[in-house]
Amino acid sequence: MPFALEEQLTEDVDHLNFAIGRRRSGGGTPVAVVSRSVLQSWVSDLTAAGLEPSAMYPDISLMPENPGQTVLWLEKGRLAVRRPGALPFAVELSPVSEALVVAGVIADPLDTDSPPKHSESALLYVTREDWAVAQGEFEQLTERFDSLKVQLLPDGALPWLARGLQSTDAVNLLQGDFARTTDYGARWRRWRTPALLAAGLLVVHVAAQALQIRQAKRETTALDGQIAGIFSAAMPAEAMQDPRRQMQSRLDRIHKAGAGPEYFLRTLKVLSGPWRSLRRPTSMR
Repeated sequence: MPFALEEQLTEDVDHLNFAIGRRRSGGGTPVAVVSRSVLQSWVSDLTAAGLEPSAMYPDISLMPENPGQTVLWLEKGRLAVRRPGALPFAVELSPVSEALVVAGVIADPLDTDSPPKHSESALLYVTREDWAVAQGEFEQLTERFDSLKVQLLPDGALPWLARGLQSTDAVNLLQGDFARTTDYGARWRRWRTPALLAAGLLVVHVAAQALQIRQAKRETTALDGQIAGIFSAAMPAEAMQDPRRQMQSRLDRIHKAGAGPEYFLRTLKVLSGPWRSLRRPTSMR
């Protein structure tokens, strides 16, 4: 990944940390790039505060996508933008009108050379404090939007952003050298009960199969005894090796010898009657 994006970055890739997200349905894969020193400072600040982060996400990667509107998020001097089907980006510029022009959300009234820009329908998320500061400026820009709806965040942006943790574009920055070690003990405690139940079911299944095999062996032994008894009664002078083949061979010899029909049928009845009563066990697999 560092070499694939090297030409798009101004810093040396050796000084950057690359984090890869989940593959999108359209085929692309989001990637987050951050300076290793900056990321290390964030982790150090959290550690100094007694916090051990298991994951760390860029806030704009958690912005929800709206299929019919451009989503805007204003936080102090930063404007984050997410259009339908596109990855979010941020512009840090004041005043807000210039940030909106740079982001391409509204047209620059001084740019008369470019063709008229189509107005966008936007949904703005903002805290009460930031809205109190920017309300007047947005009211002056209302006519430059196709429509503009404002959604206040009374509890701040964190609960709103947290809803996007399961989205495809959410990229955990703690990868590679910054990946957190897995607490296997905590995972085992979480999955201990299902694992024990699964083990119990496996033991029951194996025991049932063992009982079936044991019963099949008993039936096989009993049938082998019956076969030996029938063979000894039919051909006492011959050692039993392959009862089916030996009896078939005897019948063929009788038939070829030209014995009378009554003798042949009587012999056939003696030999075939007991064989029809024998059934091999069906429980063996």
